[in-house]
Amino acid sequence: MGLKTCSKCKFEKELDEFHRDKTKKDGRKSQCKNCANNNIKRKLYDKKYREEHRDYYREKHAEWRSRNREKIRIDARDYRRKNPHLTVEYYRKNKDRINNYAKKYRLENPDWYKELKRAGKHKRRARKIGNGGSYTADELRECLNHFNNRCAYTGEPLRKNYHLDHVRPLI
Repeated sequence: MGLKTCSKCKFEKELDEFHRDKTKKDGRKSQCKNCANNNIKRKLYDKKYREEHRDYYREKHAEWRSRNREKIRIDARDYRRKNPHLTVEYYRKNKDRINNYAKKYRLENPDWYKELKRAGKHKRRARKIGNGGSYTADELRECLNHFNNRCAYTGEPLRKNYHLDHVRPLI
């Protein structure tokens, strides 16, 4: 029988001391059985350790997520684009839960919801008359903050039912 050097412990051992692996050229794994078993024990210990220190790791993960919000958002968007069938399937399975969450959020954040509706309303009206203008809720909020909730043309304070296009109102 042949000899092989373990990639982990670097000892030369008989081939029968290595697990079989059809994908390898010599038909054996690169680590000997002893080292492979130690790896399994280490993984089990790591898993147990993580479970015992769950709060610490949860806090670390939350910190990482808050620092990498934009990356997470982009990755999620890319995943949804590459796997649209999974998105539709997920929505079908969780429709009630998603709708209940959305309803609760709307009730807890009425100002946000009003801005969102207003932006959507202006966008629809602009498309309808072919004005070409469209606003997201964030763009609308930014515009209002920039002009201190006043009309950009006249400087008058905006009333409750203002429209965005003062020169050519969207009728």
